[in-house]
This record gives sequence, structure tokens and C-alpha cells, in this order.
Amino acid sequence: KESVWLPDYQVVIDAKPLPGMEKDEASDLAYNPQTKTLFAVMGKNPFLAELTLQGDVLRKMPLVGWSNPEGLTVMENGLLAIVDERQHTLSIVKVEAGTRELNIGDFPIYDLGPSKDQNKAFEAITWDPRNRQLVLGEERPPALFTWKSDGSQTLIGDKQKLASDELDIRNLSALAVDPRT
Repeated sequence: KESVWLPDYQVVIDAKPLPGMEKDEASDLAYNPQTKTLFAVMGKNPFLAELTLQGDVLRKMPLVGWSNPEGLTVMENGLLAIVDERQHTLSIVKVEAGTRELNIGDFPIYDLGPSKDQNKAFEAITWDPRNRQLVLGEERPPALFTWKSDGSQTLIGDKQKLASDELDIRNLSALAVDPRT
């Protein structure tokens, strides 16, 4: 397997402020290869922001009905999955070029169930296209789960706990899948 060699990476943009969003608490960031843009989810006053790769804000879309969106991932065909830590839900939303606002009632909502610590619950999510599943992370105690999907807004079955005794961390707040490894 090919390894990711981090010492070779160089920071190009470092700590660039997001204008008008300094106090909005960005919770997660996801890259959309189709639009070559970034999506950031803000938890304090829930909204979704689309950014250029240079960090310039293209649009801000209020997330109506979300309580504390923490995790975000880009799936396929304009679909994004958002985890709400306070409501213990997962929503799969469709974002198109003309989208200006997202209302939770317009999209499928999946119940993630209770967590050991309700305030340190599901916070991380990523799309694993090769295995056709979402990977979910519980913040504390750290735990991983998978939920099968055909890439649409429909999830298959229920979430499954991923057996892992190698999570030697205190806190899990974001996830990514590297297709090379």
C-alpha cells in the first residue's frame, strides 16, 4: 500500500480569516471534486458555506432546522451528508448551483441513536466511494461506524459499529478516506 508522506506537504494558505464568519465556529470542511470547491459547515448559527480553494466565500446557505451541525462530507451528484451532534441525526442534502437555503424537512433524516456522552456524540463523517458507505465517528469515547449507501439519499440497513482497537486517541472530530490506502 502507498503511504501518505506528510513532511513533503507545504502550507500555501495559512490561517486566512473567513470574512463575516469569524465567530461562526466552522465545524468541518469537505472538498467537492465536481465543482472544485470547498464546503464548510458552521455550527453556532447553522449554515453551509461554499468556498473557493483559496478560501474566498462564494455563498452562505442557512441550514434551517439543524441544531448543531458538526460533520460534513461530499458524496456524489451534488449530495452532501451532514451530521447534527445535538439532534443525533444524519441528513443527506442536495446542493445545486442555485441553492440559497436548505430546510431539514426537505431531506431524508436518519436517527443515529443515543451515545454514551450525548454532548460528545457523532461529530465526524466521510464518504467512502470504493466501499459504498458513509463512515461515522463518535467524538468521545472514540468509535467508528459505517452505514451502507448506493450513493443516493437512501441509506441501506442500519449503521454498523466498526470493530477497532487501534483508536489510540482521546477525541475524534473529523474523518477522511484516502483512496490510496
